[in-house]
Amino acid sequence: SLDALPVQEREAVNAICDFSSSSHPRRELVFQGLLTMCRFSQLSLLTGQLDQLIRIDPFGVLPCVLSLEVLAHLDATSLCR
Repeated sequence: SLDALPVQEREAVNAICDFSSSSHPRRELVFQGLLTMCRFSQLSLLTGQLDQLIRIDPFGVLPCVLSLEVLAHLDATSLCR
């Protein structure tokens, strides 16, 4: 994370683009530019990080009553997957 960088390096990164005040199209453009400069190992790291960040636990989002209703329709084999 950026917090692990020394202050000088963190300021250099923030000087490139201030995401908090950038528009959505500008952020997309910056991301596209960064992705084209990444090596395979960096893209692989990004993929792993994204898998964790965008994973949604449906039972954490749904109301308990609805979650229990869904689970009631699954057999033991399906529940173990």
